[in-house]
Amino acid sequence: MEWVETVAKTIPEALEIALDQLGVDERDAEVVVVDEPKSGLFGIGRTSARIRVRVRPAPPRPKRPQRNRRAEGSERRPGTRNRTRNPKPESTKSEGDEPSEDNSESVTDGAASPKPRRGGADRTPRPKRPPTKDLIEEDTMSVEEQATTVQEFIQGVADRFGASATTTTRIEDNYIFVDVAGEGLGLMIGQRGATLEALQELARTVIQHRTDEQSGRVILDVAGFRAKRAAALAEFVTRVAEEVISSGVAQALEPMGAPDRKIVHDTVNGIDGVVTTSEGVDPRRYVVIRLAVTEGE
Repeated sequence: MEWVETVAKTIPEALEIALDQLGVDERDAEVVVVDEPKSGLFGIGRTSARIRVRVRPAPPRPKRPQRNRRAEGSERRPGTRNRTRNPKPESTKSEGDEPSEDNSESVTDGAASPKPRRGGADRTPRPKRPPTKDLIEEDTMSVEEQATTVQEFIQGVADRFGASATTTTRIEDNYIFVDVAGEGLGLMIGQRGATLEALQELARTVIQHRTDEQSGRVILDVAGFRAKRAAALAEFVTRVAEEVISSGVAQALEPMGAPDRKIVHDTVNGIDGVVTTSEGVDPRRYVVIRLAVTEGE
């Protein structure tokens, strides 16, 4: 059974979504937590919970021991040597008559008549089914084809939300940027962009299920939310950089994703007297803003 990957605000919410897709109870599912939800400073850098769930494989049924029918027949009939039960004269059979079923057994010299074995070695093995065309084509999706797949998926989601939206895509440095423009798109954004982040992860999952090749990174933006969020983040970073300049004390920001860290680096690079460094390991990687060291110090 394939794994189902879901994203939500909390792990229980993501689990409920996965169980609905699989149609099983929690006791019949196997759950792996990929990412735990994390909250950022002022809602910046907040990440959602991501889990993988599949139906718990059923244990194999134990093999039943084969019964030795000849041994059982001999043990059940002690003392039946040279005795035949319910004999039938051969002269009563005609050449075209079908042999009739008879529950009686003939025992001669203490040995029962052998019965044909089921599942013998002469059984013809079933031919293996060749791989389907769809499975072969899934391994060779280009970035352009991935972009088309994501565009159709996001447009379908917008239609289900009942929004009047238009979805466009562009490819830059192996990144697939998906922009959704229109009206009534608040439900696709969610509180602090939680739904937007979940849709972005779902779009990545769609690609991962369609190809085994290295897929392009998907960056989803709805109604310019990310652009507005980038502007708010740049404003926040500017205030922090000014505090570092005035106090001389370095400040570490909350852990955030690579796109947000790039915004921080680009913003600080435009301010004299401060520099940035990234520390930690994903998904807990963060940016530190500190005073720039001038020559001679």
